Amino acid sequence: MSYVTLSELKTHLRLNGNGEDGPLQVYIDAAEDAFESLTNRTLDTNATTGFPGGVPAAVKLSVLLLSGHFYRVRGAFTDLDVAAMPFGFVSVCRRYSTKYVSPGAQ
Repeated sequence: MSYVTLSELKTHLRLNGNGEDGPLQVYIDAAEDAFESLTNRTLDTNATTGFPGGVPAAVKLSVLLLSGHFYRVRGAFTDLDVAAMPFGFVSVCRRYSTKYVSPGAQ
């Protein structure tokens, strides 16, 4: 189950309708997986590697930022079109990480 809802992402992206719900959910899942992988934490508040007091708002924002990035940058066509993860996402990952996250994490 996702921590960020489809409705929250659609509001964040200012999208209406249901035509892209499938890909949007994939972007949420991928962003949450990236957060968990880069921080060695889980978004499950009951897990020992989670956030016992509740997931901080900054973490939710970081998942929204990366999900939005995935939505806007759907593919790279040349080396010049490649975009790294948004700085805000990497910054939050570094803040809440239980392991080192490099500044250029991709």
